[in-house]
Amino acid sequence: MLPEGVAYTVADYAFAPLTVAPGQEVEVVDSDAEAHTLTAIDGSFDTGSFDNSSPGTFTAPDKPGTYDFVCEIHPSMTGTLTVQ
Repeated sequence: MLPEGVAYTVADYAFAPLTVAPGQEVEVVDSDAEAHTLTAIDGSFDTGSFDNSSPGTFTAPDKPGTYDFVCEIHPSMTGTLTVQ
């Protein structure tokens, strides 16, 4: 689980698994040359577009569970957020 204030880094056009507490705010840092989004399939969270000069943020859902997400700019980039 990410402690408060720690950023989640997107690298090499891939998302690593992510586990956070309910309602936790997450800063998403892009180490790639192109912009990304981190967008929940069910619409429960979305960073909007972020890039390596401007991080994105989102607040994890309050309900524990597993949430699939995608980069809307690069649809082959998918990942899973676990809220516990």
